Amino acid sequence: MNKKISLLISFFLITSMIITLFTPSLIADPIPQVQTHETTFYQGWNLITIQVDEEFTAETLVQRIPGCTVICMFNADTQMFTSHVTGIPHDDFIIEKGVGYFIYVTEDITCNFIGERIIDLNVGIYPGFNFIGWYGTESINADEIGMSIYGCTTIYTFDGESQEFGEVHTVGVGWTDFMVEPGEGLIAFCNSETIWTGVFE
Repeated sequence: MNKKISLLISFFLITSMIITLFTPSLIADPIPQVQTHETTFYQGWNLITIQVDEEFTAETLVQRIPGCTVICMFNADTQMFTSHVTGIPHDDFIIEKGVGYFIYVTEDITCNFIGERIIDLNVGIYPGFNFIGWYGTESINADEIGMSIYGCTTIYTFDGESQEFGEVHTVGVGWTDFMVEPGEGLIAFCNSETIWTGVFE
């Protein structure tokens, strides 16, 4: 009898070892993936968001973008802009995940950002205009973003190539919907104060 129990215990121990070796994802926490994101900037103004989970200030970000002279943040609480000029130690604000920023460059360039993917988000949303951004790695419908923000009624875009405000989507109206590209900044008009926790699978 003792021999049978010993064999049974050995069987369970070996089985547990096999499961541990061949299915590590079942016992290990997911590790954020390090990714490379290519962002295109056009001469003039560009509305973009950063797609990597990295700590930037306005100055450290503009130093990573060749030809960048100004970055603008929109304070949704006060509905006012704050601008930081490259190399000037004033208004060196913190760059937040999921937030859109206007960036001015002197020529067309492509810039790579390398870092861990964004896996959580907490963006303060206020009544009026809010500058947000699509931080994901795949294109997404504007309506999906709008529906994920409580009180959001309209999504606006800015086209850096034409230097004009582009498509406008009324949240919940299918025929105005459009695709939002990774790294694209957006302007969301909302009628309520809330926290946007993003769109995650």
